[in-house]
Amino acid sequence: LAFATAAQGIQSGNCSSVVTVEPRDVNNNTARVSAATAVTLATTGVAVSLFSDSGCTTALGGSLPLGIGASAASFYFSGTVAGNATLTASSNPLSSAVQVEVIGVGPPTKLVFIAQPMNAVAGVAISPAIQVAVQDAAGNTVTSSTASITMAIGFSPSPGTLYGTLTVAAVAGVASFSTLSINKAGVGYTLVATSGMLAPTPASAAFDITVGPPSVLAFTTPSRTLDALVCTPMASTVQTQDSFGNPSNVAANLSVGLAASPAGLSPKLFATTACGATVASITVTLGTNQAPFFFSADNPGTLAISATAGGYTGAPPQNHTINPAQPTKQVLSTSLRSAIHATDSTW
Repeated sequence: LAFATAAQGIQSGNCSSVVTVEPRDVNNNTARVSAATAVTLATTGVAVSLFSDSGCTTALGGSLPLGIGASAASFYFSGTVAGNATLTASSNPLSSAVQVEVIGVGPPTKLVFIAQPMNAVAGVAISPAIQVAVQDAAGNTVTSSTASITMAIGFSPSPGTLYGTLTVAAVAGVASFSTLSINKAGVGYTLVATSGMLAPTPASAAFDITVGPPSVLAFTTPSRTLDALVCTPMASTVQTQDSFGNPSNVAANLSVGLAASPAGLSPKLFATTACGATVASITVTLGTNQAPFFFSADNPGTLAISATAGGYTGAPPQNHTINPAQPTKQVLSTSLRSAIHATDSTW
C-alpha cells in the first residue's frame, strides 16, 4: 500500500483535501486488487477523525473498502488539536503505508485563563502569576500572537480596586500578570481579560482577598455635634486597620491613647456610656478591631480628638462641634424686677 496523495497541513477544525491510498506491486506501480479488500486505517499523535466525504460529516468506521479490481480508495480527515497526526494504512499481506499530516493552529478568536488567580492578602501581588492565552476556536494557543491583553475585576464583593500592570503583551500567545493586587478584602472576587475584537475570557475562578496585619488607627464614626456639659449619647469608635483600610483584628490587647484639645474647652474622655471616670486610653481587646469611647466638653468650640498606639499610624484628629450649653433655669434681672414693681404700683 502507498499514499498516492501528498501529506497535508490543514487548520484545526477544517476538513482535509482528499487522501488516496493505492495498492502497489513490487515495482511500486499502481495495482488492482483481485478480491474485495479492507484497508485498516489507524492514527497516532494528535487526535484526528476520519470521514468518507469531503465535508467531513460522515464518519469512517476505521477501515477503507477496496472492491474487486479497485486500484485506489479515498478518505478525508479533520482534527482540532494542533500538532502532527500519523496515518497508517494496512491490509495483510500488503505492506503498510505511513504518512504524517499536520494540524495547524487557526486564527485567534478568544482569550482563556490558563493560570487562575489564587487567594491573596490585600495589597499583596497575587501569586503565582495569572496567565491568559490567545487561542483559536478549537482551543489551541496561537503562539504567534503578541496581542495586548487587559485585566479587570469581574465580580467585586467589596469596593476593591485592581492595581499593578493591567495591560500586558502576549509572548508566544500567553500574557502573564505578575504584579496584580486588590486593596479591599472580600470573598469571591473574579477577573476578566479583554483584547480588542477577541472574545473576552469567561470569568476567572473565584478567589478571596484577606486583610493584612493591623497597622493603622482610624475613627469609623462621624464627627459629633453636641452641647457643652453633655456627654455623647452614642459611642465614637477607634478601629485597627491594615494599610489599605480593611478592619484588622489585633493579636493581643492594644492600648490606644486618646487626646482632646484645646484644653480651654475643658474636654473629658470616657470609656463607657455612663460617662463616669475620665480616661486617657481605651483598649482594643484580643481578636477584635475596635474600641468605643465617649466625650464631653464644658465650653463651646471645636474639639479635636486624636488616637495613637505604639507601632501604629495614628488616627488624624477628628473635629467635633460643641455648642453653648442650654440654659437650665430662668433668673429675673434686678432692672426687670424693678420695672415690674413700678408697673404694679400704678394700680
